[in-house]
Amino acid sequence: MSKIYLAGLGAGLVCAIAFASATGGHPLGAFVLFLLAPLPVYLVGLGFGGLAVVAAALSGGVFLGLFTGPLVALLFAATQILPAGVLSWLALLRRDSLTPGGSVMTEWYPPGRLVMWAGIIAAAMAIGMMLILGQDMEALKTGLRAGLEKYLKDAMPQTDTAPAMSDADLDRLTDVTLSFLPAVTAMSMMLAMLLNLWVAGRVATASGALARPWPDLAAVTLPAGAPLVLAGSVIAATVLEGIAGLAASAAAGAAYLAFVLVGLAIVHFTSRGRPLRGLILGATYACLIVFNTGFSMILAIMGLTEPFSPLRRSLPPDPPPGPPSGPPIGPT
Repeated sequence: MSKIYLAGLGAGLVCAIAFASATGGHPLGAFVLFLLAPLPVYLVGLGFGGLAVVAAALSGGVFLGLFTGPLVALLFAATQILPAGVLSWLALLRRDSLTPGGSVMTEWYPPGRLVMWAGIIAAAMAIGMMLILGQDMEALKTGLRAGLEKYLKDAMPQTDTAPAMSDADLDRLTDVTLSFLPAVTAMSMMLAMLLNLWVAGRVATASGALARPWPDLAAVTLPAGAPLVLAGSVIAATVLEGIAGLAASAAAGAAYLAFVLVGLAIVHFTSRGRPLRGLILGATYACLIVFNTGFSMILAIMGLTEPFSPLRRSLPPDPPPGPPSGPPIGPT
């Protein structure tokens, strides 16, 4: 038991120090550090369970509360500890059921549902960040405009040959950035959560500490209602105005990324056993990096149309139904 608490306390301190370091330096580097700071908490969550995450929350929160203030400690708990704790707890959920032959079969929480939960959490965090910038659209635009103006001034110092950006141009840039910012923020946070979870899972598997078997990620599927979530959030983002429209945009970005990941899973699955698998995967990721939005739309469409497309995966059948021996339980 002491090993669990010590691991949690250490992970919380490391996470808190990385989180505090993200408040300074270059904005891009600080954002990357902010997204990757909770990796130690994911590690102890998957390797030691919920008690270690609680210990991490206490040690990191107390450290930041003493040296920075209670508001920073609260932000740390909400953005670093809570998502890591929820996702690692869900990843270790299992349900034992009886097969028709009388043997006990263990069902682990599906990876596709973890992807959707990561999207829900990321969308909520993106909305929270928007509300921190301002409680209404005017406040949001004012705060974002000031931030863009400062960034442009620092990144592109004015010279005699480079005229300053006019107020009208800065207003248009603010409007465009505000329309895309919730979706981009949600996608970035969702991707960081899943990356942290994946890295922590691989490390825990290599060390023999992961309680569940490693899932076949190339066979990941989303819940049946996921297409409706994407369609509804896109429509809401188009129709609604103000904060509600920004919230719908964040949800649409997270749902969109979920289907992009399914598209990547399809490429991984269908390229198995092929002699050019390495070239196919390398070209896929290169196109995703270079062409970004355009190619990601192709992957998302692949994920959406898989039930009736020629790229259907031959997934294993669902386990036979049987009376559950109890409710979903966590790791032992």
